[in-house]
Formats: sequence, structure tokens, C-alpha cells
Amino acid sequence: MLPRFAGLRPFLSLLGGLLAAQLLWGCAAPIDPALARVHVIAVDPEGRPVDVESGDTLNAERFERQLNELLASADRASDARQLGSNEACVDPRHRHAQGERRRIRKLLIHVHGGMNTRRGSLKTARDVIPRLAKETGDQWNYPVFLSWMSGPLSSYDEHVRLLRNGEHYRIAGFLSGPAFLLTDLLRGIADAPRTWFYEFSTDARVAAKVLGRPLPEWRRADLIQGHLEAERAAGREPEYDTGLGDFRRTAFGRGGMIVRWVLTLPLKLLVTPIFLDGMGQPAWDVMQHRAINTLHLADETEWDHEDVHQQTIPAVIQRDPSGGFARFLRQLDLHIQSEAARGVCYELTLVGHSMGAIIWNDALLLFPELPVRDIVYMGAACSVLDAERTLVPFLKAHPSTQFHNLTLHPIAEAEEVNLYELPSRGSLLEWIDNWYSRPTNITLKRLGKWLVAIETIHVFKPVRAQIHLKGFGRRPDSKPSAHGEFNDCPFWRREFWSTQGPFYF
Repeated sequence: MLPRFAGLRPFLSLLGGLLAAQLLWGCAAPIDPALARVHVIAVDPEGRPVDVESGDTLNAERFERQLNELLASADRASDARQLGSNEACVDPRHRHAQGERRRIRKLLIHVHGGMNTRRGSLKTARDVIPRLAKETGDQWNYPVFLSWMSGPLSSYDEHVRLLRNGEHYRIAGFLSGPAFLLTDLLRGIADAPRTWFYEFSTDARVAAKVLGRPLPEWRRADLIQGHLEAERAAGREPEYDTGLGDFRRTAFGRGGMIVRWVLTLPLKLLVTPIFLDGMGQPAWDVMQHRAINTLHLADETEWDHEDVHQQTIPAVIQRDPSGGFARFLRQLDLHIQSEAARGVCYELTLVGHSMGAIIWNDALLLFPELPVRDIVYMGAACSVLDAERTLVPFLKAHPSTQFHNLTLHPIAEAEEVNLYELPSRGSLLEWIDNWYSRPTNITLKRLGKWLVAIETIHVFKPVRAQIHLKGFGRRPDSKPSAHGEFNDCPFWRREFWSTQGPFYF
């Protein structure tokens, strides 16, 4: 194992502190290992399945044993609730006589987003499992959580020391690391004028909206939503199902926001270009690399000297995606098909928070026959174009599947404060669009932002009856009012998805 750069740690520590405080890291007590075995699929940065408690890599036999135990536990939990229906199964492969009552087994599969350490990623599982166990009827699902390592510190460290053009080079990476670190710092400084432009323009757009002088993008969004609301008020079914809550803040709260912005402005001018842009952008690239690895194991293409002698080319070119999450979904799909012969119908609810939407988009391309009842994206970090290319074909093939796109209120999105105002205001999605992804068209911006989603909703026209767009309102102490708060809400409940409200939790 090559040593880490001694001079790198101060920079990484500062980066971690800036990104972690409110938005990124969750402090969570370890989850009960017995629960983890039957509710959590954990993978390492390269997509290999690992033990949740120890972090040790699981060989094929141990991982298959865990998956069998998890699926058996899910089946027992569903059967104990004696769920059934006379309606057609959401799985088009399932055949049963019309009107015949069938058994139902329900799973909710949750994929968290970026900026999570292993410990932080388990917080949602730890909190939600007992809450879901108390649900009854249609609100209940057996929860399964994917835990993947997307922490900002480890991601940036991998960028500096190892990852070069998508592949790992331990010696070359180690030797070139200082140059990459210096380049990031210098690029952040050189890019400062552009960074400041997007930083101030975001604040200016919000100020203009609050003062009643919305800029074009906000006016377009308001006109579209106003038209859809007018159609519903007139008793006509609108072309798209949308709903947006109100934004409320006291005068005192507004004044405090202005004062804090002014006082922290000098630090913003330094922190945003160097740490959010210069160092944050490559960390984001590594997080995308790791998201792909959950399905496509890095070892599929990266062989060391030992592997080269062990691999056979026919096996390599015929192999299926072998990331830990892909192996789980493949085994789940085979299990669903085998149980269909016994008259059992499965209904899946897929939940993706932030970068979890990116992983689900890829997963649905690999497993297009999964019997999905609902797809729920919360603050989706995927682009509109990526979602269109995946979801439109999938929803066409599954006419009973519903897609729920949940966003923050656009003012809350742009005004989100992290780490006492040291970096620029705005949610992670604002940071991605402003600094990390360089969108050249609105369809390349984040689907999980209200202004983007409402202006591009027409791309889902072929499946518009299956599309539901909800922007939450904001009141003092309401949730979700920040990007990281979706998981603190009852995201498994249908009322949380409903475009008719409630809009505050």
C-alpha cells in the first residue's frame, strides 16, 4: 500500500469540513448487524459487495448467501401481512385469470445520493426500518437499502492519488498526485471570475423573484404552472400532474439571511472557487465513477498482473454486469420469475435520492422487466436528458408504473445555506449545474430542480399520464427545505408523493 501524501491532508480536511457539516455527512449510530444483513446491500468504491459491519469484501458464496437470506426475509414479512389483490399484476410477465385474487409481495429499494460516508449512508436505513415496520396496508413495504461509498474526502483522495481517465494507476497516480492537486487549486483560482458570476447570478435571480421582478426562467416556470393550475380549477384535467407549495419566511428571517450573506461575502469569494469549483468538481467526477461501479464492477475491465493470467477472453466478453447492486437486482429478478409460477406477484417501489436517481436510471436500462409500481426521485441529480432516455421507454413498456419527481421549492433550492454561509448558497444540485457539470442546454441540467423540471416537463409527453411533479413548500421548521432532508421525511408514503399535498412535513 502506497503512503498518502503528507501535504494533502490539510487540504482534504478543509474540503471535508466545508462539504460535510450540514449537507454531506450524517452522524449515525451503527445499524444492528442482524437488520443490516436482511435490509442493506453494501458495496465498496469499486462496486464489490462488502459486509456492512466490518467492511470486509464478500466472496461470491457469502454474498449469495446474504441475498438469499434477504429475499427470504422479505418474502416472510410480506406473507405475514397477507397482502393480496384482484387487480392485474404490475409484472407483464405474470399471468393469472382475470379477477383471480393473487398474493402480493412488496419491496421498497432505496438508493442514497452522493456525499455520504459508509456511516452516514446507513442513517436512513437505521431510522426508516422501524418506522416502516409500523405501517399498515398499502403504506407498508419491505425496505432494502443500497449503501455505496460517496464521501467527499475519499472521493477527492481517489482523484488525486489513483484515478486517471477512469482507471486506477497506483504508481503513476501517486507520482502525479501533487501535480493534480496543484492543478485543481490553480484552476479554481483561474476560474474565479466565472465562479463568482454564477454565484452572484443565483443570488440575484432569487432576489429578483422575492422582490416581484422574476427573471425569464422564473416567469416561464410560473406561467407553465399557472396554466396547469387554471386547467384544474376549471374542472379540466391538466396535461401534466404538478403541484407546488408556498414559500414563507418571516421578515426577521429574511433580514437575517441578508446580514449573513454580507458578513460572509469575503469568505465566499475564496471558498467557492477553490473548494467548490477547483476541488469539488473532480470529487464529483469520482462520485459518478463510483455510482457506475455499483452496477458495473471496476474489475470487469481493470485487471492486475494476476488477473490477466486468470481471465479467459470468452468469459470476459460474455460476462454480465457484476457490481454488487447489479447482482442483487439480477437475483431479485430471477426470484420474482420463479415465484410467479406459484401465483405470487411482486410490486417494487424504487426510491432514488440525489445521485441515487443516476444509479436507478442505469439499473432500469439493465433490468427493464422489473415489476415496478412506483419510481420516486427525490432531488434527482441526473440530467433531464438522462431521465428522458431511460424513463420514457421504461414507462411505455410498463403502463401501470408511475413516476414521481419530487423537488424542493425553487427559492429554498437556491437559498440553501451550508456551513454557516462559507461556500456559495444553493443546494448540491445548484452546485452541480453551476460548477460541476457545465450544462450547455437546459435538458443537461438537474431533473431534481423545480425550475428545470417544470420547464422541460414536455420531454415526458409520450408518458405524461404517468408523470407526477411535486415541489415542496417551505415554512419555518418544515421539511424538506434542504437537499439532504428528503430522507428525514416519510418518503415511502403516498401522501408524500401526492401533487395535491400536503406540501410540508
